[in-house]
Amino acid sequence: MEKKTLYLPHELIILILLKLPVNSLMRFKLVCKLWFSLISDSQFASSYFEHAGHANSHSRKIAWMERSCNIKSIDFEGSIDNVSPNINFTIAPFLWLEIKGSCRGLIYVHTRRTIYIWNPTTGFHVEIPISPFESNNISSTSDNLYGFGYDRSRDDYLVVACCYDPDLYNISSRLQFFSFRDHKWKEVEGPHCSFRIESENAGSLCNGAIHWTAYRDYDELKVIVAFDLMERKMLEIPFSDECELGLISDVWVFGEFLSVWTKNNDTFEIFVMKEYKVHSSWIKTLCFPIINEDLRWFKPVCHTKSGDIIGTAYRKIVKLNVEGHVLEITSNGDSLDGLQAVVYTESLLSLPGSDIQQV
Repeated sequence: MEKKTLYLPHELIILILLKLPVNSLMRFKLVCKLWFSLISDSQFASSYFEHAGHANSHSRKIAWMERSCNIKSIDFEGSIDNVSPNINFTIAPFLWLEIKGSCRGLIYVHTRRTIYIWNPTTGFHVEIPISPFESNNISSTSDNLYGFGYDRSRDDYLVVACCYDPDLYNISSRLQFFSFRDHKWKEVEGPHCSFRIESENAGSLCNGAIHWTAYRDYDELKVIVAFDLMERKMLEIPFSDECELGLISDVWVFGEFLSVWTKNNDTFEIFVMKEYKVHSSWIKTLCFPIINEDLRWFKPVCHTKSGDIIGTAYRKIVKLNVEGHVLEITSNGDSLDGLQAVVYTESLLSLPGSDIQQV
């Protein structure tokens, strides 16, 4: 009896593959040339990312850089004890590098002379030089603002650098961005207020803009500064009038909302802007006492679907509930002080621009 070959329509194959974990897709590229071509296609990568962002609750991870320049990650919807082995980032031996942002599964890694955009899931990475102004400026990179984001209107990724010039006679900042579609640095023309960065945290990406907390140089007022990726300009967002900026505070993303966390000696608070850029929409969503010594060093990074908050605390990763009680705490051998941690979604995405060397 003649055997019949099972035939699946191309559209059905795509629908099935879209539901699979990204690690399975990486293996399935070896099944046949058709699957390799399909899974490697940029349109499939975009469709998979949009699908995974809504349907795959196990695709979001936290990545952080240890002092030894090892990069590790956890799936924050699971136990924080399940720390991945070191993610391979052995592009070159570095004594200094920082994670400065993430977007659509791609992570921005900054060295003193080079910037890498890297997909830790696929191993894809590209290299670009630091901004021309930064390369000629001897000031510390901790004086500057950096970020990485996606301009959906142009299907373009931007690396943003607001470089602070500490010249006593000419205090100014230079706002530049690198467009991967144009493959070059551009400077935003016009006067720019000078900002002094308050922390070394990566910029927080929300509502099509990258956000940082900083002090304005001319009046020392603490504000949220944001770079709009579509308009390609800087703007300011005032803090909530109710928010008493504590000894430590910073901007982050709580759910889908721009948020601020602040703490003093005995209280931790979170404020959320429910309607973006509407000052009256700031509300206090969480407030709990600091009852654990580890919380005095706590900096939130993300929150889980169940509402728990995960962050760093000196040499530890900590998970809290909404009352501020410690649910899990993980101690790491390598120091986490000065930690650069970002949230990313596993993806198959690369970058536009065929003239960029892709490794």
